[in-house]
Amino acid sequence: MNTNSAYAVSIDPEILQALRSAPAEFQGLEQHYVTRILPNLRERETARQHAADQAIKGRYAGIGVAVAAIVLGLLTGTVIVLSVIGVLAGLAIFYAMGREFSQIGREISSQMVTPIAQLFGLHYTEECGDQPLVHDMHALKLLPRWDRASFEDRLEGKRNGVDFEFFEAHLERKHRRTDSRGRTRTEWVTVFDGQCLRINFHKTFYGTTLVLRDGGIFNKLGGVSGTKRVRLEDPVFEKAFEVYSTDQVESRFLLTPDVMQQLVELETDFRGGKLRCGFHQGQLLIAVEGADLFEPVSMFTSLLSAERIRRLIDDFSAVFRLADSLAKKDRAPRP
Repeated sequence: MNTNSAYAVSIDPEILQALRSAPAEFQGLEQHYVTRILPNLRERETARQHAADQAIKGRYAGIGVAVAAIVLGLLTGTVIVLSVIGVLAGLAIFYAMGREFSQIGREISSQMVTPIAQLFGLHYTEECGDQPLVHDMHALKLLPRWDRASFEDRLEGKRNGVDFEFFEAHLERKHRRTDSRGRTRTEWVTVFDGQCLRINFHKTFYGTTLVLRDGGIFNKLGGVSGTKRVRLEDPVFEKAFEVYSTDQVESRFLLTPDVMQQLVELETDFRGGKLRCGFHQGQLLIAVEGADLFEPVSMFTSLLSAERIRRLIDDFSAVFRLADSLAKKDRAPRP
């Protein structure tokens, strides 16, 4: 990649190495980084350092207040009351002194991800509202039932002429517990925390094919109504997944040996697991539980760290591989 020497000498060599070792499709990212990302990072680095110092002080101050309250409670015989007050006060101090730190983290994430998305003609939204796609995924047993949901990091656009959308979802279910004294307590339990993806083939599937976890909670009762179990010849894939389909022939056409291998490897790409997917009404829907993407390392690390841009390149590459792996024309369903 040719680079203007006027700005090349002003960048950390490790950052240049990270940019230049990116996949070929990231050509142009180096100049994009220098002109649209680096100035913002340099401008905000001093603020990050100050906010990080405040967050650390807030942590120790909060712990100090909580411990002091507990000690005072032991000395005065009011340990329970003062312990509760001390812990609440400590948490309030920690939150107040770390608020700026969290805000800067959200700003930096958006300032780094948005320009890279635009480089590929994609639209990125850090905080997004309700995503209707999750209801379709639940109907296909790709997602469990939930009572409360939050969504973020929505990426949408085209890859090789194929429409796709990607977002992260956190789904929770409400549980009410009653203790021995009859007191009821409400708890929120996470039932899904990961990524959701839709690929639109612009073609009609003749049936519905589901790839569910082997023996997992999502397929204890088998596939959705009208589907039957499909037996495949790949022992590795069969050990990890169970396939159900309304069309046995089409399911084998879709799940070729290389596609099955890629589905197994995708869990590694997303640093997670429990991938499941469904071919339905011309779309491929995928859910995979994994670590947050587009979160460029700890805010206690310099904004000018090479690891930040390297992590984002890896995350975009993972999404692209996922969108590309099953969207090739030669893998589209039979006409």
